Amino acid sequence: TSSMGSSGSSLLRLLCLAGYEPLADTCAYCGREEPEDPMLDVVQGVLHCRRCSQTGAAGRLSMPLCADSLAALRHIVYGDPKRLYSFRLGGAAAEAFTAAQLERGFRTLDFYKGLRPAQMPSK
Repeated sequence: TSSMGSSGSSLLRLLCLAGYEPLADTCAYCGREEPEDPMLDVVQGVLHCRRCSQTGAAGRLSMPLCADSLAALRHIVYGDPKRLYSFRLGGAAAEAFTAAQLERGFRTLDFYKGLRPAQMPSK
């Protein structure tokens, strides 16, 4: 998992403000508040149990979420905006959700992620 830090949370928050808020309170299919092996369907923008994704899976692209990632997702979507940046979030699910919702990739972001820190010459 890539580590985007606060930029992953910023990206998700901006999408929420623009009307692309994922439904992350319960499993969208069975209604469980704490989904078993939670996953985020980045195309539909819904949270679901891994088992629930097995039924009618055509056209879905789901990313697994650990307990911390699920808590972070809920914090971003439903939490107090003043406390938005009080944690770090891995960026794989945030990036996949953004690409799926906006139906495009970002070459500049790909370039940025490919940059490596400059090596200082040895003396």
